[in-house]
Amino acid sequence: MSCNFLLVFFAFLSSVAGYSQINVAVNMGVDTLNPKTRGALEFYCRYVSEFDNSIHIDYSKYWPKEKCSLTEVPDIFNTKFGNGHGSVPIYNCGLPTIIYAKWRNDTVQIKTHVGIYDSTGIYTTAIINYYVDITNPDQPRFIIPLFFNSQSWYIRKVRNITYYYPSYHVFNNLKADSLILQIQRLEQDWQLKPIEINYYFARTAEEIDNLLGYDYVAGMGNNSLPSGVALINWKPPMVLCSGLGENYVHELVHIYIDSIFPTTVLREGIAMFYGGSRGYSPQFHAERLRKYLEKNPNADFSDLRSYQHMDGLTNPRYVYEWLICKDIYSKEGIKGLKRALGYTSLDELMRVEYGAEKAQWNKVLVSFLFDVEQKSTPR
Repeated sequence: MSCNFLLVFFAFLSSVAGYSQINVAVNMGVDTLNPKTRGALEFYCRYVSEFDNSIHIDYSKYWPKEKCSLTEVPDIFNTKFGNGHGSVPIYNCGLPTIIYAKWRNDTVQIKTHVGIYDSTGIYTTAIINYYVDITNPDQPRFIIPLFFNSQSWYIRKVRNITYYYPSYHVFNNLKADSLILQIQRLEQDWQLKPIEINYYFARTAEEIDNLLGYDYVAGMGNNSLPSGVALINWKPPMVLCSGLGENYVHELVHIYIDSIFPTTVLREGIAMFYGGSRGYSPQFHAERLRKYLEKNPNADFSDLRSYQHMDGLTNPRYVYEWLICKDIYSKEGIKGLKRALGYTSLDELMRVEYGAEKAQWNKVLVSFLFDVEQKSTPR
């Protein structure tokens, strides 16, 4: 039998007006005739078709109004994929194929494979789950997977942080208190008021991905290190993190500072300045980068914007952004940092602050690196 049976087009939609441009397929075995699931499937396909036909999607047609008031884009699949600051629609990263549809308690779960396929094989971008509320069959609405999947999670509020965590976890008050102390320092330095934040955390990144509705997303399983993302455009803003429990300060710094300087070129540097990276201090990462350069003296970091990780743990760009923040803070304190974070161009920052054109960046940054304290320990 030909493998074409894996990607059978949603034939029942061909008779529905307005579906001529839909590029949604259905996997063998999905029941498209069940009256409970059929309406939800049509609703889902209508939504997917918007990504072909419209630059701006009216999410209020598909998501409850009260959820749309929380953020401009309630569909996390279209904000998280790619990176925490991006807004890459999942359907721009592959073709959707429905592989599962199940009805229970007026909710239909639709599982979709998103990927690319050709004569050499199938390449998976993600396997995602949408949940459709069909309480009112004439007006179905999506349920945000994060809220749906965290219904059994525990909740604990400490000061301005509302923690959400799995039932297997024993809440660590010492870590939560440590996070609050570090955030209070940030607030005092910048004269900021506390921000109410929803903080979701688990042991592994895969648990967070599952919470968001991913069965699989490209890269899953490759990284066992602490990781996190800050969703600053939600009300209240959210942190989604793993590996550090109640004390992932780095992502909270993004919420406080990114809202003031949304276009700064030192976004990761200031987050590292106050919160380290992946659970380690800035000095720890600087020492690792210094040792790397001792073994690789010809490495050139003149273009930090395109430079990727040295390895899975230390990102040279983060380190050098931190060194710039550290250098300016040592000379002018918070006043200097405010000016530095106002730059939207690294070229301008390096030219104005250090008189360095791009060809000179590497020399300047390396000189900062080898002036930092030699000994360091994890945060």
